[in-house]
Amino acid sequence: MPVKRKIFVINLKDSVDRYNYVKSQFDKLGLEIERIEGVDANALTQERINETYSPLKNRKTYVRPLHKGQIACYLAHINAWEAILEQELDYAIVLEDDVIVADDFPSALEFLDTTYGQWDFVRLQANSKPKKVFCEKKLGRFSFVQYINTTGAAFGSAISNFAAKKMISGLLPFGMPVDVNQQYYYKLGIHIENLRPPIVSVGDFAEQSDLRKHDTCEKRHYPLVRQKLSVTFYICRIMRLMRQYGIFSFIKNICLMIFRKPVI
Repeated sequence: MPVKRKIFVINLKDSVDRYNYVKSQFDKLGLEIERIEGVDANALTQERINETYSPLKNRKTYVRPLHKGQIACYLAHINAWEAILEQELDYAIVLEDDVIVADDFPSALEFLDTTYGQWDFVRLQANSKPKKVFCEKKLGRFSFVQYINTTGAAFGSAISNFAAKKMISGLLPFGMPVDVNQQYYYKLGIHIENLRPPIVSVGDFAEQSDLRKHDTCEKRHYPLVRQKLSVTFYICRIMRLMRQYGIFSFIKNICLMIFRKPVI
């Protein structure tokens, strides 16, 4: 039975140029996309914010309060997750409207179709800065890889029905940005992979992001909060990798990382 999936692009109603920018790329590839209504930060009411965003959880899990742009971005991604469930899809590609799509995107779709069931959530995007691969599982033209940690941004992902259901039921109210929260999906039993080579990267429109307009550079909750959260994250991540791969395989991969070149 063929896999049922769609390509979603999150886009604000008035951002026609951004949507056309992405659509033109997929038209050249002969692929259809479906628009997911973005959430306008300027139209967010305090009532809506109170329903979905937890300042208490934010203080415990992130370095500073979220601004309206970050909250609106998170809610827009939730719209995409809900669409996966409402349309009873096996999975969906969820993209933001500032991406550059690689020419081998159709091949990656075929790869994701054939490996469906082996993953819950796949990051399709290039890293924002070079990272060394911890472990790579080559599956023909593409690979699934693991990093010790992943870089931020959430502009390109493949999300299964299982993952969408878990995220909707387990993440609200939220306290951190949607991209940072990906690092903690394991708590919901969601298995995350990273696709190599990546098939989407960030485009020029990223510099004109509506989210940036709302960044008021709030001060951190308290001194050294980033360092504290980073230490906690790395300890938990290393323990998970040791359980997943076993102590000897973990040590082997750590040693091999020394000789690997960082990749985007």
